[in-house]
Amino acid sequence: SVRHQADRLRLLRRDLKAETANQMPSTFSWLDYSEKDRQRAQTVIDSLREHYTRDELGIGTVRDALSDLLFPGTTTIQTRPKYFLLVPWVYQALERWTGWERRSFRDVSRDARRRELEVLRYLMKSDHLEGVIGREAGDKLKRLPSSIYWNGMEVLGIRRFPGSATQLHRALVQGPAGRLVAQVEGDEAPVDGDGYWHAGMPARPKHFPAGQTLALSGEEAAYLQDQILSRVSGTLLAWLVERGEVGEDAEAPWEHPLAEKLPDSLALQVDHASVFAALMQGAAFLYNLMLAEKQEHSERMDRHGGNMALWAGDVASWRSDLEAWDREDFWRTVLDLSLIHI
Repeated sequence: SVRHQADRLRLLRRDLKAETANQMPSTFSWLDYSEKDRQRAQTVIDSLREHYTRDELGIGTVRDALSDLLFPGTTTIQTRPKYFLLVPWVYQALERWTGWERRSFRDVSRDARRRELEVLRYLMKSDHLEGVIGREAGDKLKRLPSSIYWNGMEVLGIRRFPGSATQLHRALVQGPAGRLVAQVEGDEAPVDGDGYWHAGMPARPKHFPAGQTLALSGEEAAYLQDQILSRVSGTLLAWLVERGEVGEDAEAPWEHPLAEKLPDSLALQVDHASVFAALMQGAAFLYNLMLAEKQEHSERMDRHGGNMALWAGDVASWRSDLEAWDREDFWRTVLDLSLIHI
């Protein structure tokens, strides 16, 4: 539950603070239950590492729920759709590696990382550098594309192996024998090695990863479009992909050129998201203004007060929409999602 996660985070921060005060090293462990749980834990860890990452208003869970409702399988740290294919191709190459009887779990994990970094090096030689993950970090890259796209590959039906990347590494230690360990829900029999990935996925290029770029071929684009339309039909993501019109200047879904043409069900979801975003922006301005007043910091008071005034002016222009907002329907929509349990 949200309350349980918040309690765990408070306890973790308390323990870290106590250990730091005693100048003792701290450790953090995570049991590998599922990829979704692993990514949630990674988010907590990242929030502790980044000094300027905060969620003072506690809206992160609601925001993520709305994101999954509108754009399932995607996150803000994903860069280009080609990675939905590059990552499976890396693992297909890894699965076919010879000499399994001499390989340990550490060997497989190290080889998987090596292959992802090899893809990075070839991407850096291409003319499509925008969106290349690790273009600055290079071989020191900590968060590999596989960890960023792993859950999304499952949502879109590209990954059929039901566990995390770590669990797949353990299965691959067994070599060909390990290709019978994955039981996919709904199948009558365990899947074989080829069944780790969607059978209709474009074939791995012969000399992969040589010559790879982030540009999609016609076949690759058509495949990803088909997966989106079949796996997350009825969502805003599928609706936009089906129409193929790019809103390059749109900073939010409700600013997309096709927003006014949305069907009623999607229009309602987008309206909920837009009002919630606008209100929370004002709440953030007010929070910062109150902190500045508490500190008696005149420069920050002027800045946040100015932001608050501009926001109030914008709100006045759509006050009628705000007053008509069905908050009960909003919370029903959000609470129906699996990310939130009360």
